[in-house]
Amino acid sequence: MGSAESEEGRFNDEDQHHVTLTNNYWIGRTEVTQGLWKEVMKENPSSYPACGSNCPVDNVTWCDAITFANKLSEIEGLDMAYTVPAGLKVGLSDRACNAVSMDISVNWRANGYRLPSEAEWEYAARGNQQALLYSGGDSADTIGWHSFNSGRQSHRVCQKRSNAFGLCDMSGNVSEWVWDRYDRLPAQAVVNPKGSRVGTTRVVRGGSCRNEPRYLRVSNRGGFYPGQRYDSLGFRLARSDR
Repeated sequence: MGSAESEEGRFNDEDQHHVTLTNNYWIGRTEVTQGLWKEVMKENPSSYPACGSNCPVDNVTWCDAITFANKLSEIEGLDMAYTVPAGLKVGLSDRACNAVSMDISVNWRANGYRLPSEAEWEYAARGNQQALLYSGGDSADTIGWHSFNSGRQSHRVCQKRSNAFGLCDMSGNVSEWVWDRYDRLPAQAVVNPKGSRVGTTRVVRGGSCRNEPRYLRVSNRGGFYPGQRYDSLGFRLARSDR
């Protein structure tokens, strides 16, 4: 994970280190779409509903993503990955979400839907092509929607080149929540990292239609409070393969 010090556009929170993932997992080919969200939650919070059902859902908090994952697991008869406090629901205020997020725990052995860990996200985004700057290539225009080519709004999923794993929009379109608390990456090699045990912000990955290309790099990472919501922030789901 992370980037070499020579990588163009890197930030100082991208310390390069070796990561081993020993557990198999599935990850969504696309970001969760407006159509899927509406099918499950019966409403659409997105800032650009006219974009259509095949556009990524946006304007969702980390708490919204957790709630959606558990609801979809319930619908499909899967074990819910998250244990959540009473009162967790879609649409909480930023302050309420920030507070309850501290009491949410995840069972990584459950077969239900969940957010990927940061390490799972980066492995999937790289697609076994470690040298590439973005997910699927070195040309930002070819692989993703960013501030210079998007009109500063999201677009239908999979309109740009997918990566070697067949995954779409892991660079650009909407940024993506992951599970981990935001913290400095470790300098040493790690196995199956799940992020810091403490902290108040959560990691966001992938860059968005409102970001310049340097933020679409696979190595780029940021931290947002769980209750923040933006018109360029969504998520994709993962599942443990057990």
